[in-house]
Amino acid sequence: MSKEDEIREMYMNLTAAMEAFRSALSTYIHNAEYPINYLMRDLEGKISCAEMLLDGGPRVLLRVDEWQVCMPVEGNPVNMDLLEKWEVIEIDKEIAYHSTQLNELVKRKAELSQKDKE
Repeated sequence: MSKEDEIREMYMNLTAAMEAFRSALSTYIHNAEYPINYLMRDLEGKISCAEMLLDGGPRVLLRVDEWQVCMPVEGNPVNMDLLEKWEVIEIDKEIAYHSTQLNELVKRKAELSQKDKE
């Protein structure tokens, strides 16, 4: 199996597991009684967010339009080489943006300086 096929299979397994997790979490949230760690209220006093803790450490932040699941991990499972490759791309975008901004400012300053001389 090629590396691309392995990655595609891992991704498909992940999405299937996430869908199963979302479905199980949804069923649990809508049908079970469970402890809420805290409630947040908006400025009108309505509940805007609740936090539920699951065994093993995951936190689930419940909002009307989204749920956020925060999963504790041991060590650092993040692929740092991949993040650094993305960082290079992001830095290039930032450099391009700020270079354009600098060129526009230099151009505008020259225009203003020219007006002062007239």
